[in-house]
Amino acid sequence: MSFRQVVLVYNLLSCWSSRHEKVREAYHLTPEERLQLRSLAIRDPTGRYTKYKWIRSDASGVVYKGFKRTDWRIDTGNWFAVNGQVAIKQVDLTKERGEYQVSVLEEILSMKECSHQNIVRYYHTVWKEESRNLWIVMEYMDCHSLQNLIRNAPPMTEPHMARITREVAQGLAFLHTQRIIFRDVKSENILFNTDGNVKIFNFSSCARGQKSPSSIMGSPYWMAPEVVKQKPYSFKIDVWSLGITIIEMKELEPPYYNEDHLRALYLIATNGTPRLRKPQHWSQELVAFLSCMLCVDLVSRASIFEVLRHSFLLTACTKDELRSLVLRGREAVEEGFDVE
Repeated sequence: MSFRQVVLVYNLLSCWSSRHEKVREAYHLTPEERLQLRSLAIRDPTGRYTKYKWIRSDASGVVYKGFKRTDWRIDTGNWFAVNGQVAIKQVDLTKERGEYQVSVLEEILSMKECSHQNIVRYYHTVWKEESRNLWIVMEYMDCHSLQNLIRNAPPMTEPHMARITREVAQGLAFLHTQRIIFRDVKSENILFNTDGNVKIFNFSSCARGQKSPSSIMGSPYWMAPEVVKQKPYSFKIDVWSLGITIIEMKELEPPYYNEDHLRALYLIATNGTPRLRKPQHWSQELVAFLSCMLCVDLVSRASIFEVLRHSFLLTACTKDELRSLVLRGREAVEEGFDVE
C-alpha cells in the first residue's frame, strides 16, 4: 500500500467514509428513520435531568455527568440510576451531515439491544426541544477509563491485564452474538466503577447486522490492517483492536503512537503485526495470547470466543485486586495529575 493510498484512506476516515455503506448513501435519514429516531426519545419538559460536569467529547457528542432531579419510572417500570447519578451524552441533531444523524440512530438502537454485565447500561433517550438536542441517558461509571488507569495508576501486572481483557472480551462476545461489530475498541472506551466492574462504552462507530462492511471506522492506532486497506471485514477487527489495547496496557501506548495518523495508518497497512518494544518483559503465555489476536491473516486470527478460551485469561486477578488498582488510579486523576 503506497503512502498516497494511505492519504486517500485518511481523507475518507475524516469524513466517516459514508459512501461505502448503503445505509449512509442517502446522506439523510429517511422519513421512516426520522420517525424511528423520534419514537426512541421521550420529551422532558420538566427538566428531570441536569448536566453537572463535563467528562469527554468526541465526534459523536459530548458526555456529561448528570443527576436526575426526582425519582421516577421509565416505560418498563424499573427504578434506575443509583443515587441519581447518570451519564448524559448530548447529541446535536442540528448538524447538517445526514450520515451523522444515521450514526446516532444506529448507536441508540445498538445500546437498546445490549443488556450485558460488561456493557454500559442504556436507560433511555430524552428530546430537549429548546436546544434541538438528544440526551442519551446511561449508567454512570465513576472510576474513569482504562486510558486514565494506564496513565495514572501503578504499573499494571499481567493478572490485572488478564482480568480487564477477559471482561472486555465477554462484552464483545455478547455483541458479536447480536451481530454487532463494535469497531472502536480502545482504552478510552473501556470504563470502570468502584465495584471493580469493567464495561464497554461508546457505540457511535458500531455496525449492526451488516454481512461484510468495508467503511473505515474507528480510531487509527487501533485499526486492523483490513480496515485501513478498505477490504471487507468481520467481527475479528474487534479482536485485533483488543490485542492493540493489550499492548497499550503493557507499553503505556499503542504501536506507532509517536507517529501522526497518516504515518500510523501507512505502517499498520504495510507492517502487519506490530513488534513489541521490550518482548523480554512479556511472559511467553502473554506473547502467545497476543500472537493469536494480531494475525494479519483472518483465517488464523482468533475469534472473540477463542480468545475467551485461551489459557492466559486463567491468570486473571480477582475482582477485589482490580478494584484496588482502579481506586488508586481514580485518586491520582482526582488529585489533578490527569483530567479526563
